[in-house]
Amino acid sequence: MTRKSIHQRYLSIPYGVFGSILAVVFGAIAVEAWIHPEDGPTIRMVIPLYLFSVYWVIVSLCNVRTAILTPHHVRDIVWPFPVHLPRLTNRTNIRHCFIRGVTITDEDAILETYNMVGVETLAGLQIDLSGPHATLDQATTAATEVANILNLKIVHVPQTPTRRELSSRLLRFAFWSILGLSSLYLGFVWEENFQRSKRISRNCDIVWACDAPSSRSSSA
Repeated sequence: MTRKSIHQRYLSIPYGVFGSILAVVFGAIAVEAWIHPEDGPTIRMVIPLYLFSVYWVIVSLCNVRTAILTPHHVRDIVWPFPVHLPRLTNRTNIRHCFIRGVTITDEDAILETYNMVGVETLAGLQIDLSGPHATLDQATTAATEVANILNLKIVHVPQTPTRRELSSRLLRFAFWSILGLSSLYLGFVWEENFQRSKRISRNCDIVWACDAPSSRSSSA
């Protein structure tokens, strides 16, 4: 086998549920602001943030990660909605294929366990290619396919990401956090400009109303 395409969800279902909850909350605020504009934040303040949350709902529900493997490179694409740029990693820059066991806990209770398969670059960046796999045997089978195509050894790595991978995740988180805060700021600016326009219009009406009697008296 000289080429293989692996398709999987970009985010798991719980992320979609969380995003849907956010969309419902901000949607309710928008409807309330539309019905009672004087009782709280106006609809202009929440529209940008609402659109941002809806975008991530769509991403979490619809986006797919596609990994294209050849003996010469690995191409990682997230589509159809942009999340990050496509990544092309040459075989010469890949250290090994890995299997990462993941355990999600809440205090002392284990909520979920699964395995991820991917490749790690010489710089320490970990690119997930396949998973989550419920059992280690399933993960080993998937890792063997990847290793055979790229001529790599298989290594079991800890759940804690490498420093390079952690930096990459923090950068992506910071980028999207800045966009989210910017959408919130945009809502406040939009509302402030609208209120300023209303005040200017109201002052103009007052000035016109005051000048109108004087104009009639002069004419008389």
